[in-house]
Formats: sequence, structure tokens, C-alpha cells
Amino acid sequence: MRRAERSIGEHRDALMDAYRLLRQGAITRELRDILAGFEAARQGLDADGAPLPDERSRAI
Repeated sequence: MRRAERSIGEHRDALMDAYRLLRQGAITRELRDILAGFEAARQGLDADGAPLPDERSRAI
């Protein structure tokens, strides 16, 4: 019985480690996406890398 409990605990730990790695990967991808968008906006580019229209040239 102890061996089964230890085995279950080891499997649970392995699954939790895998979950943490997947979660951290997703968080990292989201942060990179946010930073890329910020950097593009800072450089005056839209999501596709095209220049944003100049605010002064827009007709109101």
C-alpha cells in the first residue's frame, strides 16, 4: 500500500511539474506578445508592422 501511495505521489508531482512548465510557457508567450505590441506601438507600427497613420494628417 505504501508503494502505491508513493507511486501516486510521484505521478502527481510529475503532473504538477508538467503543468507548471506549460503554464509558465503560456505566461511567457503572453508577455512576449504584449511587449511586441508595446514596442511596435512605440515605433509607430500597427499589429502587421505597417506604419500607423499620422494623427495630424487625419481629417476630422
